Amino acid sequence: MYLKLMTNQRSSERIKAFFFYLTLILSMLFFVFLQPLGEPPDESGRYLIVQYICLHGTLPHGADPEILLFGYGGSYGFQPILTYIIQGYLLHFLFQFCKDGYLLLLAARLVNVAFGIIMAVYVRKTAKLLFQDTNWQWLFSILVMFLPQSLFLHTYVNTDSMAMMSTAMMLYAWIKGYQTHWDRTSCITLSAGISLCALSYYNAYGFILCSILFFVYTWIESDPVTGKKHINWKGLFRRGLFISAIVLVCISWWFIRNAVLYDGDFLGLSARAECTLETATEKYHPLTKETYYNTGFSLWYMIFKTDFLELLTNSTIATFGPMSIVTFKHIYTVIKWLTLISLAGLFLPKRFRASSPSCAEQFPAADRRALYGNMVLCILIPIVLCVGYSYLSDYQPQGRYILPMLLPFAYFMALGLSRIAGCIKHAAADRIIVVSVIAFYFYALWITLFKVVFPVYYPTSILNYIRNVL
Repeated sequence: MYLKLMTNQRSSERIKAFFFYLTLILSMLFFVFLQPLGEPPDESGRYLIVQYICLHGTLPHGADPEILLFGYGGSYGFQPILTYIIQGYLLHFLFQFCKDGYLLLLAARLVNVAFGIIMAVYVRKTAKLLFQDTNWQWLFSILVMFLPQSLFLHTYVNTDSMAMMSTAMMLYAWIKGYQTHWDRTSCITLSAGISLCALSYYNAYGFILCSILFFVYTWIESDPVTGKKHINWKGLFRRGLFISAIVLVCISWWFIRNAVLYDGDFLGLSARAECTLETATEKYHPLTKETYYNTGFSLWYMIFKTDFLELLTNSTIATFGPMSIVTFKHIYTVIKWLTLISLAGLFLPKRFRASSPSCAEQFPAADRRALYGNMVLCILIPIVLCVGYSYLSDYQPQGRYILPMLLPFAYFMALGLSRIAGCIKHAAADRIIVVSVIAFYFYALWITLFKVVFPVYYPTSILNYIRNVL
């Protein structure tokens, strides 16, 4: 009877996994085929680098005229471009057989779809490490992958997609490394995650910092006799050097290249700033462009007296195209209230924590605080960077800038909801909450795709172009 029950449960989980991945892939392809070139945020400027590599078979200098951004000046070529390199060389190969610009754009976008699928795999693996109950595993997975804006990031040419994938790899490595005391697999996974993050998107670098902090913390041990804390230096250096060696092999080429091209500026930030000063038009020039900072407004004013918070929160949930296509108001309202309620659930009395299905809640108190502290830091860093950039440099309250925080944020949401379920005296409370939230996320995705995105994009979409050609 027990074996039959377990077999049925495994079969049910496989069916759920099939529909999870199928829905994810179809939803991403929906965006991929519908969006015209340049409609997603900054895609036209990013695609210039992909086109350059496709045509020339080499990487561009950041100040090459072919990739400069009109008006804004500078280019995306100064910062890490591993995604564009993969896309560019893929198109360089395909260009020998196909000259159709639409089809080449599709091929480039499909690279990011692949990143989204890999991210989903690691999200599912992480969910199984974080939660004992399969219901909460699925809730966490849905909160991460089916937030419309999160899914949207994997459907056009950008470096955000690879960065999001790398955060999923790193978080998985944290939990796996903690549980196995950093076996070879967890070390390699962490190395890969750090490397991909370093070569993708600076706003996600907080995850690299927190990976280092958490890794070092896991080597703090207690003396079995005295109980005093000490660092296991031998294990720390042995595993740390192994991880560092892999990371250096994977990423050093890019920063060495920058240092050679830009007179020692291995990050390329100063070189890009200089290029922007030389090539930007007056409207966007850093020395003449108005910001809240140089016009005398306070940070408080920008955040709370303008539309900053509304734009940032809404675009974290679902805003498409050049920040101009929004979904229905009730979707924003429900997800915002769900977020507030779930986070409030974190502060319920301790007696409700015993009913929590989170494996991390069973960690020793100090270890749990270290894990959660680093998760909070991963949430705060991209928010601070986004707020600072909008205040000091360029007012752009876009949710994609803070989405590297999504995995730890979704974990705290799921944890808060599980504690709320724990205080409800009903056997089916967990299932009711989980099913309700998942059902709303799928509803939000469906109505957004078919009632908002499709009517706007179809007349000028790649899908319509292909239909006409055939």
